[in-house]
Amino acid sequence: MKNNIFKRTLALLLALVCIMGVLPLSAFADSGTSSAPASITQQSAVGLRVDGHAVRYPTANETVNHSGLAYVFDAQVNVEGMSTPVRAMCSYHDGFLNPAFNGQKWNYKRELTSPSLKAMLTWVYSSAYGNFTDAGNARGLETWPEGWANLWFVTAQGITWYDEYGVLIDCTTDREGFIRQAAEEMVSVFKMFHDTWNSSPWITDWSSVDIHTIIDSNDNGVTGNSTYDYISTGINLVLDHPEYFHDFHMWEYEWDSSQPWLMGGSPNMQRLLIALPDEETTDLPVRLTVKKLEAGTNTPISGVTFKIESADGSGDFSVTRTTGADGTITLTQEADRIVAGQYKITETAAPAGYTAQAESQVVTVMPGSSASSVFTFYNVPDTVTEGDGSIRKVDADNPTVGIAGAVIRIASVKLDDG
Repeated sequence: MKNNIFKRTLALLLALVCIMGVLPLSAFADSGTSSAPASITQQSAVGLRVDGHAVRYPTANETVNHSGLAYVFDAQVNVEGMSTPVRAMCSYHDGFLNPAFNGQKWNYKRELTSPSLKAMLTWVYSSAYGNFTDAGNARGLETWPEGWANLWFVTAQGITWYDEYGVLIDCTTDREGFIRQAAEEMVSVFKMFHDTWNSSPWITDWSSVDIHTIIDSNDNGVTGNSTYDYISTGINLVLDHPEYFHDFHMWEYEWDSSQPWLMGGSPNMQRLLIALPDEETTDLPVRLTVKKLEAGTNTPISGVTFKIESADGSGDFSVTRTTGADGTITLTQEADRIVAGQYKITETAAPAGYTAQAESQVVTVMPGSSASSVFTFYNVPDTVTEGDGSIRKVDADNPTVGIAGAVIRIASVKLDDG
C-alpha cells in the first residue's frame, strides 16, 4: 500500500503545492480590491528541490492522499492593480503546472466561501506579509520570517485541498474540531520539514507525535509549542478579533484553454487560488481618553497631570496634559496626531489631598472603538474620613423580627488595580 502511494502517472506526479518565496511586504500594500480581476497571469512556477530531489508533501488526510502525493512549488501570478506578484495556491490537487506556462493567462472561475479556509488564509496571508489593520498593528501582531511563513503556507495548502475534497470541518459549527484538524495537518508539515531539513532533531519517534507534542522548541523539546498551540492561537484571533484583519476574498482561476498547450499529453491544468484583501473604504478614528476618579466615590478629580508617550520608548509620541473639571484628558488623531498602538501613561502630579500614583500603565489604543480607548485611573484621598454604619439581620418573612447570633464578615472592596 505504501509503495503504491509513491507510484504515480504523469498527471498525479505533477500535483503541486504552491509555496516558498515570501513576497515583498508591498505585495498587499495596494488599496485592495472588492471585485475579482477578470484574469491573472502566471509569473513563475518553480519546484522546490533539496539535494537534487524534488520535495513532495503527504497531507494528514487519506482522502486527499488517495490521488497521490504532491510536489512542492512556488507559484507567483501577476494581478492587475497589484504592484508585485501575488502568491497563488493550488486549488486542484491533481492539476498540472509548469514553468513553460509563464506568461499565460488564467481566467476567473468562482469565489470560494468556506469560512474555515478563509480563517486559515486570513491568518497566513496577513502574518506572512505583515498586512494587518491599524487595530492589528496596535495589538502588536508580528510579521513572520520566511521559513516560518513557508511552513504555514504548506499547512494552508493542505487545508485548501480539504475544502476541495469536502472533508474540511466548518469552524462556524465546530471550531474546536477545525482547530484540531488543522493542527494535525501542521504535524504532517513539520514531519516533511524534518525529513527535508531536520528541523526538529530532538524528536526521535515521529509515529508518537500528536497535536499536543512540543514540536517547535529552542531547548530540544524541554519547553516550546505544539501545533495545537499555534493553530488555536491564529484561528481564535481571526474569529474573535476580525477588527485586526482585512477582509480577504478567495478567488479561483482556471487556465485559459484558448492558449497553446505547450507540453505533451492531454491538458489537465491546475486551478490557481489567490487571496486578496478587500478594498479599504473608511478610516476609523483614533482617540485616547484618560479618566481620573476618586476611589470609593467615583468623583472626577481635576488638576491631575499625566504624561502619555510611546510605550516602546522611541519618543515618537509624548504629550503632557492635566485633567479638567470632568476629570478627563482626551487625545485625538486630528488634534494630537495619536495613532493606534501602545502607550505608557504616567501620573506626574496630583492636586492637594491626593498623592500621584508612582507606577506607569501601558495601554493599547484601538481605532474606531470608544469603549476600548477610555482608561480610568483611581486615586485614594490622602486623608480618609472615618464613618459609621450598622447592619441588622432580620427574618426574611417578617423583617420586623431581628435574628440574634448571626456572624457577619465585613471586608474592604478593591476598587482599582492599586
